[in-house]
Amino acid sequence: MMSLPLRLLFAEVLRRPAKPSLTAGQAAVAFLQKIRINGRRFHTMLLVLLTAGLALFFVSRFAVTEVVLWPEWSANAARAFIVVGPVFAAWTAMLVSRDGSPLRAEILAATATSRIRRELNHAALGVLAALACYCVVVACVLGYAARHATWGGPDWWVVLFGAVMIALHPLVGWLMGLLAPTRLTPVVAGGATFLYTVVSYAYGMSTSGLDAVQPWRYIEGRWALANRMFYDASPYVGMPHPAGGVLIGVGAGALLIAGHLWARQAGWGVVVALAAGVLLLVPGWVLASSTEEMPREAPALVANPPMSCGGEVVEICLHKAYEAQLADGVAFAEAFYAPVAGLPGVPERITQQLLPEPPEGTLSLSTSWTNTPIEQVLALPMGEALVPGAMEPGFDGFNASQHAILTWLTERAGGTWVIGRAAEIDYGLSTAEEFDGYRADVDAAADRFAGLSPDEQRAWLEANWDPLRAGELSLEDLP
Repeated sequence: MMSLPLRLLFAEVLRRPAKPSLTAGQAAVAFLQKIRINGRRFHTMLLVLLTAGLALFFVSRFAVTEVVLWPEWSANAARAFIVVGPVFAAWTAMLVSRDGSPLRAEILAATATSRIRRELNHAALGVLAALACYCVVVACVLGYAARHATWGGPDWWVVLFGAVMIALHPLVGWLMGLLAPTRLTPVVAGGATFLYTVVSYAYGMSTSGLDAVQPWRYIEGRWALANRMFYDASPYVGMPHPAGGVLIGVGAGALLIAGHLWARQAGWGVVVALAAGVLLLVPGWVLASSTEEMPREAPALVANPPMSCGGEVVEICLHKAYEAQLADGVAFAEAFYAPVAGLPGVPERITQQLLPEPPEGTLSLSTSWTNTPIEQVLALPMGEALVPGAMEPGFDGFNASQHAILTWLTERAGGTWVIGRAAEIDYGLSTAEEFDGYRADVDAAADRFAGLSPDEQRAWLEANWDPLRAGELSLEDLP
């Protein structure tokens, strides 16, 4: 048997095997298989869960649990992008930078998957992992809202906008990792995306020139979310429509992919991705920039908003969304008005509904609130309703005897009466010592009146109610 020369044997060993070719179906299966394998790795799942926990902690700083309103909790879910987005931008940049090292790139070059498919696989993995993390956050946030909210439903446009913003961040980190595959790139990618969101929040809220590219504008509306329950207006008054933000975000992602394909000289792929990006960006920008402003005149009110009512001494009606506070509101109002029930000026009905001209005997709160106990919400307007002209612009403030009786009524109901404007002192110019002395005198008179029996209190109120309401009594006139 004739032997081959030694140099030919070495050449046969060192010869690189031919790169196998895949059909379109095989390439698609391999693409999905790689995502499945990488997605099931421990570090991927751990990152998703840890980031979801961090995002939930961040969202809890905004969460208001006193009154759970669906618009606000939908915004709470979308706010997670400020945490989830930068984390997965850095993680995706790390994955791409790792494959960009010379040794690893040479090994991967012999595989059947093309370079473009491998790089797009990292983009898909980063986006899917970020969205999986967001889904965990959304499930927890909206799940809590579903258990506690009493009216309405999720604002899916705002929730979808949060998903698009979160998906856009990994694409930014992915492209940065492709262009500059270094160890420092993940830090730069995470820091740059986080800085953008922070700058958008810190400075974007006070300007309106570039609403469409300020992500916080789509979440933090300039008009109180709760007021929309009483006004017949768009839910996005004062803020760009989230649908415009969705189109802009998806279009920006298409442009990032077009940039990658252009760098890899992908030909028609660049044209398709670029065209898709432009076709989404243009209508998105128009929709987001056409912000609906608050009407100059009084906006139209909802004719018959859903209300929940209760109470015997005085009827309390709150919007259905505030039904969770109805029982506490009824207990406070009835305890507050029980000693003066039936006297002139005491309302028979308190409603949260906005009434431009409330009928006689009805007190319209004309307000909405979130993280505030119902007792604190009711105390001031209920006290003002007892004094004629207290809610008119020229009112000088309650005098000391009125403050004392209102302090007594509020404290016996379990609340706290806050002394604001006072007829005897200038609230803005008085010293702290003067105000503290005034407060001490009022509290002493209230405690003195509270020491009387209920029959004595009622008898004095019936005999002195008119001059008390007119501001003609002093602290010395109280028993």
